[in-house]
Amino acid sequence: MNKIVQKAEHLHQAYPNGITLSNRLVDGIVGNVYIGTGKDGELLFLFGNLAAPTLPKYYERRWTIESFFQNLKGRGFNLKITHLQNSEKLKKLIACVSLAYAFCSNTGLYEHRKVQKIKNKNHGRKSTSFARKGIDIIRDLLKQTELLDQLVEKFVKIICINARKIIAKSDFLHEKMVI
Repeated sequence: MNKIVQKAEHLHQAYPNGITLSNRLVDGIVGNVYIGTGKDGELLFLFGNLAAPTLPKYYERRWTIESFFQNLKGRGFNLKITHLQNSEKLKKLIACVSLAYAFCSNTGLYEHRKVQKIKNKNHGRKSTSFARKGIDIIRDLLKQTELLDQLVEKFVKIICINARKIIAKSDFLHEKMVI
């Protein structure tokens, strides 16, 4: 590798449509670099071990994961305040909350696609996440006690149908397992 030092800002100015660099040394670590412009017009510097041209695509996906963790820690599920010390119990709690998050996100996505679109803010992002929308819908439904039984029944059916699909595709699960 050559020993030329290049500043990201200078590369960003020289290549306004973006530039990718492979096998570059950045702060003592060798990896691939993408330098371009983010949606907000600011410098976007990405570094990773993936192919340099794919870094922006994976960076966009990162926000889904960020939202997931934010919701688990606070915004609705509050795992941040758990006092569990046993790692096995904590794993089980995270698994259950992850299922609940997926259910809420899918509920919010369904609402967005079929019932009422979630409005965009000025910067282009949704004013409410699909998960938050789903949490609000489910919370409202749970307040209506006559619908609670129907909701639980539908939820259990969905879980069973999906579990059967997973088991059918999985070699690691015992064939005689019944759901």
